[in-house]
Amino acid sequence: MTTPRRSAATTFVALVLAGVVGGVVWRLVWTPDVYVVSDGAAGLGEVELARTFTSDAWYLVVAAPLGLLVGLARRRTSRPSGMLDLLAAVVGSAVAAYVMLGVGRLLGPSVLSPAELSGVADGTRLDGPLQLATAVSSEGLGSIVFVVMLAWPLGVLAGWVAELIIPSLEPREVRERRQVGAPGSADHDQSGALS
Repeated sequence: MTTPRRSAATTFVALVLAGVVGGVVWRLVWTPDVYVVSDGAAGLGEVELARTFTSDAWYLVVAAPLGLLVGLARRRTSRPSGMLDLLAAVVGSAVAAYVMLGVGRLLGPSVLSPAELSGVADGTRLDGPLQLATAVSSEGLGSIVFVVMLAWPLGVLAGWVAELIIPSLEPREVRERRQVGAPGSADHDQSGALS
């Protein structure tokens, strides 16, 4: 595999793995909504209804920093090689968003089906499923777009941009010192060690 392809693959895999970690962390920090069974159906009380956005908030709190960290780390460690890496970062961050959602749902309480609720006594309190509450329906596409899931691509791209901007803000002497000893500079021999 060529270096640009390897770099892009590493970016993609790092994001997917971060999505798995994000899903586990999201499940650990989230408090389930409590549903109350009444007439064979489960519903949220007023207090729980006011808390339904906590899953979205926790998703955002976990996803944005993870995306930012992966974006910074990939820019810092590999010096991405152009459009292929950018494409891997964008696609990988979208996949990471869905992986985090899937892992969180898998580890959280299951969805309450009517068949399961039919034998449950009225007044029983059950933990609700881990899901995102804020969804925007895009009727033209016939799909649901979870707005909060944009935290992944925005976090990754913010990390890339920050890594591009921060070095340019350093004083010239610091940049020159950093370049001394860099691979390919005059003070390196062929083995890559400092002369």
